[in-house]
Amino acid sequence: MKNQKRAGNQRGQILILVTLAAIPMFAIAGLVTDLGYMQYVRRSTQTAADAAARAAMIQFHSANFGSSYSCGGSVVCQAAPKFCDPAIGVPANAIENGCLYAKQNGFLHSSSQDVTYTSGVSASPPTTVGLSSASYWVTFRVTQIVPQLFSAVAGNTSGMVTSRATAAITGARSCIYALNPTASGAVSVGGTASLTSTCGIYVDSSDASALGTNGGGTISAPEYDVVGGVSTHYALTPTPNTGAPPAADPLASMPAPDAPKYHCDYKNYSNGVPNDGSTVALSPGVYCGGINVKNNLYTFSSGNYILVGGGLTTQDSNSSISGSGVMFSLLSG
Repeated sequence: MKNQKRAGNQRGQILILVTLAAIPMFAIAGLVTDLGYMQYVRRSTQTAADAAARAAMIQFHSANFGSSYSCGGSVVCQAAPKFCDPAIGVPANAIENGCLYAKQNGFLHSSSQDVTYTSGVSASPPTTVGLSSASYWVTFRVTQIVPQLFSAVAGNTSGMVTSRATAAITGARSCIYALNPTASGAVSVGGTASLTSTCGIYVDSSDASALGTNGGGTISAPEYDVVGGVSTHYALTPTPNTGAPPAADPLASMPAPDAPKYHCDYKNYSNGVPNDGSTVALSPGVYCGGINVKNNLYTFSSGNYILVGGGLTTQDSNSSISGSGVMFSLLSG
């Protein structure tokens, strides 16, 4: 009888210990389950924030082309977080386009969700690291209140998940682009010529000598981005960034001039131009046969110069070319 009583007492003690141990075990299991679900929700909110920021910036860039902007009109500036209107159907601007993408990913302003945005120009986005300035930026924040399941037993009835994403347009650092993907000497300066640029040079060629000089030619720019390599007879300053990813055509969205639709304003331009070092002012127009710079100072007025059946050439050691706000369109004719 004593042994049976002792065994019964032991079984009772084991049951109490198991019960006491089960409580924290279930609590831990519940916490893990709730945290796992919140992690799933966090991925969803991050996807929505990323989609909103990218969609807004893509729309903005397609509608506003430039390197600097001012607040107003389609350039929406919002210093304090503002809710996206959940009733948006057809977006009226880039910000609303981003809000619509967040909505299509399942998030909008409601009792359990929030989608807010901030945006600005010519300042450092407050949510980014390593970006000191931006021509325009936008930040979207997506928030979801998540009801707790097992953790509610411990008094945690709900949790909150918030994700954010920032997209920005930075001012263009390069203004000279060589887009040939394989050419040797895609940008090459030789003889006694010099190329001086106040903005960067981007060379898409993967050749080992994609950017180069020979003879006494010199190149000067604040930045060099080259997919391939550099071959110069002197060290460029600053040091070129080789192995850069290929750049897209910055003018791809602009329609190319159609040569047959134009008449020739000038033909084989250099005829009749004195070869005496004088200053020659050129105006935008259609130059059939191209432009040949001799021993003169050619000053180009701002505008589009359409060169049909010839490019811009110079072979004189005393020639000089200058201009601002100038674009050359080279057509085969």
